[in-house]
Amino acid sequence: MPPAAPLVFDENAAHPDVWEVRVALAAKDWAAVTATVGRQHGGARTQLIRWAGGTADRAFLESVRAADPADGLAAALLGQRMTTDAWAIRTRNLARDVSPAQFRRFHAMLREAEEMLVDAVAHNPADPAVWCIRLITARGLEVGQAEVRRRYAAVAALDPHHLPAQEQVQQQLCPKWGGSWAEMDAFAQDATQAAPEGAHNGVLVADALYEHLLLDGGNRDKLLRNKDNRQRLAEAADRSVLHPAFERTFGWVAVANSFALMLCLVKDWGRAKRVFEIAGPWVTEHPWHLVGDPVAKFARYRGRAAGSRWRRPW
Repeated sequence: MPPAAPLVFDENAAHPDVWEVRVALAAKDWAAVTATVGRQHGGARTQLIRWAGGTADRAFLESVRAADPADGLAAALLGQRMTTDAWAIRTRNLARDVSPAQFRRFHAMLREAEEMLVDAVAHNPADPAVWCIRLITARGLEVGQAEVRRRYAAVAALDPHHLPAQEQVQQQLCPKWGGSWAEMDAFAQDATQAAPEGAHNGVLVADALYEHLLLDGGNRDKLLRNKDNRQRLAEAADRSVLHPAFERTFGWVAVANSFALMLCLVKDWGRAKRVFEIAGPWVTEHPWHLVGDPVAKFARYRGRAAGSRWRRPW
């Protein structure tokens, strides 16, 4: 491995389109926003909308959408801003640690977002980003698995491998949102195998293991030693981030970081080393916050992977 470049704890720095959209939004330059987002397609477009929309000026987005209710981009950005604000009220705490007052405000804001998004879908049913954000409101409003799957079917009909939507479904299938480990793992595996080789979708398998470790940490050693977990992770890495067709399209940094940590935790050092080489200096908060300070842990595990000799995990 070549000498390590200084680490950069800013995923957006690897994706300049995020800054372009945020600058354009701050300047209220809708033409520039539309042009920049328009360079992305499919799941990459939805990811850019989600990353940029969370900090956008709500009043400006409302004015843009009022001028053109059929503008799916304005609706998706506004929906993202509203759901971001709602989750800030709820926080990421477990439900038992969220007060009744917080839940009331959380649900009220999500209902407002849902009403706007329903209207947006009626105007522009072919925009997967709007449907994707409706998956977020569906989870927060706890409308049930059947409704979430109905909404996902609408996205899949437009784009069968739409990763941002699949990530939302995977969250819904976690036990913390009424699903089960078996459902979540099966969805991640099926989506990975269905996607083209080299696609980013394999990260669903890495993130499934992350969810297991986050919510079932007491069984950490058992989870990491589990032969099926290790095999699924290795196969997903080979099919996505380590495949020759893997592209550094929007979101690739998050994919590389998720695989890097999970491969290290299962002690698949050979694959981890190769993923770190792909990741370069880019460090993301997720999933590294699971094990401590992201930059420190990234550097530590990268060094360990670089100095290891390949051997079969465990």
